[in-house]
Amino acid sequence: PRPARPPVPLGINLVETNTGRPAGAEEVVEELVAAMRPFLGVADYATLNLNCPNTTSGRSPFDEPGTLGTLLSGYADYDAMPPTFLKVVPTTDPATIEGTLSAMDPFHFVKGIVFGLPTGKPYEGLKTPPQVLDRMPGTLCGRPTRALSDASIQAWYSRMDRGRHVIVGTGGIFNAEDVYRKIRLGATLVQVYTALVYHGPTLVKRINRGLCRLMTRDGLDRIADAVGVDNPHTNPNTNPPANPRSARNPGGAVDA
Repeated sequence: PRPARPPVPLGINLVETNTGRPAGAEEVVEELVAAMRPFLGVADYATLNLNCPNTTSGRSPFDEPGTLGTLLSGYADYDAMPPTFLKVVPTTDPATIEGTLSAMDPFHFVKGIVFGLPTGKPYEGLKTPPQVLDRMPGTLCGRPTRALSDASIQAWYSRMDRGRHVIVGTGGIFNAEDVYRKIRLGATLVQVYTALVYHGPTLVKRINRGLCRLMTRDGLDRIADAVGVDNPHTNPNTNPPANPRSARNPGGAVDA
């Protein structure tokens, strides 16, 4: 029998096991499909981490839309599949965005996109010389990722079906202004990690209070009314993007 649901919301994050060797696409798909099974009927939502910087290959098999489609097809027959988010590398490349959106479109359990950490070292504004960074393993998080994350929110929001999918904004969130900026670019939800290390769990309360202040300043009754209002590709006063998937406005709340 399946275990009972816990008394609090449960989210799970699935990622390829770092075995110390590059794994083939078929092996990774099989692992991730099997890993979901124990959480069916238990998890309230799931995240599929499609490109973790800690994997050994340096490249994800899910960079190929066909492989991503194969993975999602593996979940299609599961009962009680939880609402699922795809954790992707932040990017503004139109071909990459369209490839991922096309792969996820047939699967209604996929509810949106979460941005992970960037691959490589596309950082700006650091005092550390680039040649020193290049010798370091892994990647950075926090403020160095903010600009790319914001640009990615803007790019994905302008192309996705906003009636079906939402964006979970990440990257360099330290205060209410950071959250509000990401929401106004197109994020419906946000996730905070690095700032919790430096400011502790009371940060969430301060962010929420700050959001209320910013909403009052701008005359907004609901945070959902701010989603995407500063995105130049979706603002009715600017030219729309080519072939937008949907012109519908999103609804939702912020989970800081």
